[in-house]
Amino acid sequence: HRPRIDLLHCFSFPIPKFTGKVILTVHDFRHKENDLKKLFNPITNTIRCNFMYRGLRRTDYIIAVSNFTMNRLIHYYPFCKSKVSRVYHGFSSRVSYNSSTPRPHPKPYILTVGHIIFHKNHRNLILAFNKLLEQPDFEHDLVIVGRNYSSQRFFDSLKALCKKPERVIFTGAVSDSQLIEYYKHATLFVFPSLYEGFGIPLLEVSFHRVPFVVSDIEVFKELLAFPEAQFDPHDPDDIAAVIHKHLANPCLRQETLDWAAMRFSSFSWTNTARETLQLYGELAESQRNVDPLVVRDFGLEWLHFDQSKLSPMDQGEIFSEYFANFPMQNLQNKAIGFDLGCGSGRWAAMVAPRVAELLCIDPSSNAINIARKNLTTFKNCKFHQAGVDNIPLPDNSADFGYSLGVLHHIPDTAGGIKSCVRKLKSGAPFLLYLYYAFDNRPIWFRFLWKISNCGRILLSRTPYRVKSFCCDLIATFIYWPLARTSWILEKIGLDIESFPLSYYRNRSFYVMRTDALDRFGTKLEKRFTKQQIQNMMEEAGLQDIRFNEGPPYWVAVGTKK
Repeated sequence: HRPRIDLLHCFSFPIPKFTGKVILTVHDFRHKENDLKKLFNPITNTIRCNFMYRGLRRTDYIIAVSNFTMNRLIHYYPFCKSKVSRVYHGFSSRVSYNSSTPRPHPKPYILTVGHIIFHKNHRNLILAFNKLLEQPDFEHDLVIVGRNYSSQRFFDSLKALCKKPERVIFTGAVSDSQLIEYYKHATLFVFPSLYEGFGIPLLEVSFHRVPFVVSDIEVFKELLAFPEAQFDPHDPDDIAAVIHKHLANPCLRQETLDWAAMRFSSFSWTNTARETLQLYGELAESQRNVDPLVVRDFGLEWLHFDQSKLSPMDQGEIFSEYFANFPMQNLQNKAIGFDLGCGSGRWAAMVAPRVAELLCIDPSSNAINIARKNLTTFKNCKFHQAGVDNIPLPDNSADFGYSLGVLHHIPDTAGGIKSCVRKLKSGAPFLLYLYYAFDNRPIWFRFLWKISNCGRILLSRTPYRVKSFCCDLIATFIYWPLARTSWILEKIGLDIESFPLSYYRNRSFYVMRTDALDRFGTKLEKRFTKQQIQNMMEEAGLQDIRFNEGPPYWVAVGTKK
């Protein structure tokens, strides 16, 4: 038995296929920045950007490692603004080193740590070091720790810049214990990067009490806020001057240590873990009354059937059937309400012109994107990706609400109704449609349903393309023939009330295809009798409950007490 995974935390792209909630940590956007993207292969960078865009769209929540990274994310991908927060990296105090380990380099040295790659700015650091070597009695070497992640040609060009190659040591990759020793014995740490999303070495040097100087890029200004220890990374002269000032002034080096100790005291692994776990809990709680597989399937359904081919006649007639008892005429022009499980937005398109503001809510990002596209002409529609437990309205604030064909697809239908009613003002109407349990049908009709339900259980577990194809066959060879037969029987005067699929006798084939996939492609389906629905609505705090007399069954409206 494989345990169900509710949440997946990713740290890179692409995002794997997953039906639960996805949280993503983003570090930087080098490949998007004008000064740096030219360094990447255009083809691979285009692929990388595509993976990132699709991944950010799919992700339920995003962690940015700094305010700088968060702002760049929103700049390049504005749709992420509502689902991102900043969680700083942290450093664990459970780090030990062997005090008997020999000194990694015999002479005094300046240290920098970072992969050999352009934006780490080793070139200007080496040029600055050349200037320092011109000073008499300058005794420090330069130690560069990090694996070469660039071309051999670039690496060789860095070595060629060294006026005294024996004074510049490239260590390559080192172990964690070796890195600690390099930090421990360094006179000064230099961080000359042109671009960083955070800068982990800042935490490491602070913990190991190593004096440091850094470039004045935006993220270091955010994290450090200590101008005396910063330089212009594009100017080798300025880099050399700041390094020389700190090497010559032990008091200044101590001042940077004291400032860093104060500044980074809260950057602990414990704080990072606590903030991350809090996000885990919020995301897990947000899907308590949501079935991720159902959400995924409906998202794919609305991508396939975005209702762009639904005729105005069908749309108007279906709307009239569902909203027959809804007191639309009583809503004032200032009414604010919600469409829970908005799907493609087909109901919202009819309701939005009659109200001041309509919140279109759906747990599927695909559904929200389709609804946003279909409702672009309605400026009073607000879109929220959320489940029934997270309706983005204060309690007792909505003038109306409706949920049609949604709450029978969640684990706790009664709880979902209560969540909706909780958002309503006293006296506000709530319209609800739940699948009926054929309590108004003969025994033979219920027997046919049980047979069809066996097919649904099997078909709903197949891959989406398979179930979509099979549901089209069902619409073609079952829905359409029975619907047209009932149309003919009605024309010759026969009673078709109990004739299977007679509801579709005046509907287009597009509606039949949509509903066949809706009916047979969904893994979680619940059905309720009229009395059960009445009881759930009353328990949720609704009164004056009225049911539509005709199909579809059962549609009911009630007002909050």
